[in-house]
Amino acid sequence: MNKLDMPLECYPLPSDDELVVNERILGDCGHHDTFVRRSHSFGWMTRCRQCGWEIEFGSYADQRPGREEERKLWLRSQLRPAHGKLNSMPVEWRLKAMGWGISYMTRNGQTVCTLEKNGRRVSSRSHSDQAAALVDSAAQLARVLTVEKDLM
Repeated sequence: MNKLDMPLECYPLPSDDELVVNERILGDCGHHDTFVRRSHSFGWMTRCRQCGWEIEFGSYADQRPGREEERKLWLRSQLRPAHGKLNSMPVEWRLKAMGWGISYMTRNGQTVCTLEKNGRRVSSRSHSDQAAALVDSAAQLARVLTVEKDLM
């Protein structure tokens, strides 16, 4: 089975850092206000009231899916920027567009990412690849600063 053919339920859940970066840096919807209803194919689907995005559950169960199953389905639909350079590129582009300088230092296979702007500096912990280091430092930045004021 090709990875693209896998149902959404098979994907791993994103980390807390990835969720913070998706919402605060990339501006993606966190899908916090959702509901479950019957789909057109007589299965179950969940819809976000904020953005209107819909996801259909893979199973055609007679019983309504629970809140935990719905939450995991929404989490699995999120971008995972810490897993691969291609996934982390939107984060890097967004930070550069906001004027943040990004530098990487690699030693003994461990990478540290440093974000710098107007004398402010945020450094990540050591990670095995650049994408994870970038997401770590971007999540630290997003937790400390507000997107509207300080980040830009």
